[in-house]
Amino acid sequence: HDLVQMQQQMRDKGIRHIDGHLILDRSLWGDVKNPDDFASDSAESFMTPPDPNMLAYKTVELRAEKEEDGSLVIRTNPPLPNLNIQNKLTLENKVGKCSVLKSHMKTSYKNNTLTVSGKLPESCLGKELYLNMYSMKEYVGKSFV
Repeated sequence: HDLVQMQQQMRDKGIRHIDGHLILDRSLWGDVKNPDDFASDSAESFMTPPDPNMLAYKTVELRAEKEEDGSLVIRTNPPLPNLNIQNKLTLENKVGKCSVLKSHMKTSYKNNTLTVSGKLPESCLGKELYLNMYSMKEYVGKSFV
């Protein structure tokens, strides 16, 4: 939470570029891992081991939005400008509530490429899906970019 506030304060003061190195000290707890029994859940957003540089549980918020021309665009929060997104998502003209978003939108992440696929009902546009794609060190670094 404090790291998010620090980033906001830097933005509010007009800081847009950091020359040199950014050093975040992780020595407080060392490298804490999740128990081996939970390895099958390691990519789930709820599997975030404690870290002194905790930032948004290291999850990336993913949303599908409709552009003015009718195309679908995938947005992330935090914005990840160096992430390659392969958008294979199509929009369904289905009426009704958005059920579990994960059942409509499938994701995979490999080699800095996020692939999003599936058939999305219009009622799911703008809904958030949370992904656990990075280590804490990678996530914190990317959040500054």
